Amino acid sequence: RGFIFNSAVEVAKTFEDLIHKKRPGALFMTYIDQHTDALVSEADFYKWRPLPQWIYTASEQVNSALNTRPDKAIFDLVMPYQEMRYRFATTAGPGLRALLYQNLAQGAFPAFVVLGTMDQPDKTALKAVRPVFQFYDKYKKEYVGQKNDSRVILYTGQGQSSNRYTDDYRGFYRLLSELHIPFKSTNLIANLKPSDIDLVILPQGPVPDALLSYVKAGGAVLVTGTRHPGPAFGEIVKLWENTTSSYMRIMDHSMFPSLRDTDVIFWEGSFLELEPTATPLTLIPPGQFGPPDKVSALAEKTDKPGLIIKPVGTGRVAFVGWHIGDLYYRFSNDKHRA
Repeated sequence: RGFIFNSAVEVAKTFEDLIHKKRPGALFMTYIDQHTDALVSEADFYKWRPLPQWIYTASEQVNSALNTRPDKAIFDLVMPYQEMRYRFATTAGPGLRALLYQNLAQGAFPAFVVLGTMDQPDKTALKAVRPVFQFYDKYKKEYVGQKNDSRVILYTGQGQSSNRYTDDYRGFYRLLSELHIPFKSTNLIANLKPSDIDLVILPQGPVPDALLSYVKAGGAVLVTGTRHPGPAFGEIVKLWENTTSSYMRIMDHSMFPSLRDTDVIFWEGSFLELEPTATPLTLIPPGQFGPPDKVSALAEKTDKPGLIIKPVGTGRVAFVGWHIGDLYYRFSNDKHRA
């Protein structure tokens, strides 16, 4: 794979040099980032994608591309067919329209793939997306120079540490989108200022060194998952794995005003237990779940922190030592977005 990739980069450079020599104003694009003028991605609902279906595929690809590589043009191609083995059988029109509108909402333009001529054996997809292109044709001048001015960052990670294809990341992307909170998906976190950014969300720790100056100057960071967030949070007590029939107990409802009628919330999976500290949320360990007359009354109380908030300089870092993003992505429990 490395040989093929390096060969593709070399070929791209050759074409880039040739095209820009012949036509300096021409745009050169393909499916690699190096030596091209644009980033190209595909948005689809292919049937082999894992469930639950990732409905924000176009939105995420444009958001992360524009805010990570602002020097590039962004092409997110909406693919209409069920998958590559069924190129002439299209998916549902409303879903395709949604992907094209996601492109527009995040700062790109609608791009729709048609194989062959417009005389398709299934014309429902073309009819479904026509209103999007009519809308764009009417208002396209309003989209020129559009930039993301949001004050929340969802950190994508970099290289092999990228979060973008994890359920933790997708849970936060979905949550922020559903709550209509403007945000940027990016790995550009160096030299951030609290005057520009209110919050940085890390779907998985630890806190990168590049964020320390931002936090110490008054910034706020939320870290989740089961990797130790950093030295300010003390020692690891235990890593709980494959946990079920357990809960988190709300100890301070003032921290969760939307959950005034809720004392416990569902969680399962992995949990990184750190040394005891003041916390508004504590672990209720696994208990008996059946038969119904033997179910635990949730009487056991612990000092195992489910949420830790630490001051760092004049800023704060909050750590949720379990996969709350993953749980929201998979189960849509509203308590996990409170």
